[in-house]
Amino acid sequence: MHRNKILLLFFSSLLALLSLEITVSLLDLDDREKIQRVYDKYMKIYYSRSTHISVNKYLGWIHQGTSHPLLKFDTNGIRSDGEKKYKRGKEQIRIALFGDSFTLGDGVNFQESWGYILGRQLNCEVLNFGVQGYDMTQAYLRWKHDGLAFDPDIVIFGLQPENIRRNVNIIRVLYHGNTPVFSKPRFVNKKLINYPTIELDRLSEYVHNPSTYPLIKHEYWFLGNNFRFISFIKKRIKNTGFKKHHIDLAFNIITRFKEDVERKGKKFYVVYLPNYFQCDALANLVNAIRVGYISPHVGHYSQKENKQVAEAITKYLREQNIFT
Repeated sequence: MHRNKILLLFFSSLLALLSLEITVSLLDLDDREKIQRVYDKYMKIYYSRSTHISVNKYLGWIHQGTSHPLLKFDTNGIRSDGEKKYKRGKEQIRIALFGDSFTLGDGVNFQESWGYILGRQLNCEVLNFGVQGYDMTQAYLRWKHDGLAFDPDIVIFGLQPENIRRNVNIIRVLYHGNTPVFSKPRFVNKKLINYPTIELDRLSEYVHNPSTYPLIKHEYWFLGNNFRFISFIKKRIKNTGFKKHHIDLAFNIITRFKEDVERKGKKFYVVYLPNYFQCDALANLVNAIRVGYISPHVGHYSQKENKQVAEAITKYLREQNIFT
């Protein structure tokens, strides 16, 4: 009798697990299969050369060209409304912006982006090095590889809180199933790994079979080769809040960024760009410029919100007596 109860419990549990597995599969909730589909689709677009994103050996990816309906870039990958020569006058102050799509001004025209508005308000030159999908490490490396050569007087880093999660990602599509789908560097114990990044001919293998990637233990968003429903649950747990050690990592990256900029004799500021994600703790740690209340929402800033960011930075810099 006892043996029959044990067998009944075993087969009931097995049936429940099987049902969960089938449900996740039928509802297309398995991220692994979505990841592979997204990757294959995007790579066809990339190889057709009809995208504004190109692979970069050290940064992961960078912007190029004028194929996007709203976002145009010069040959340096700087957002602009056309090709230009960066030659400033003697007294002109140059500001360089670094960050992700919220720094870039995704979703609005060039003249509506907070970088452009900031330049008009302060009567200075603003170079926008923001890139869609970037994390804090990439923003810092963009400064080192590209921004420093333009000799800005001021560097502003756009702190978008969701980047805290991106910092612990290597293969982009394992974290977020959209473009860009390349790999990127990340810091582990103050050391850069996946730097240079994975070559494209190897990346496909790792996307379709991540466990073969030599650095997979450092990919926080790899869910393992589990049952589909276990992967589904693990992803939801990982997506809950910010982990303290991830906030610590973000603080260390921004600190490294700041120290590198200041060693070059430049001024460094952080502007806090909240959205659906909020992390006041990190913003306080890095003394970020606050832009006032922006209602939590999914998606990029509107024209009005871009103007709000520019006005907050303008006010702050004038209070520092950098601009009159």
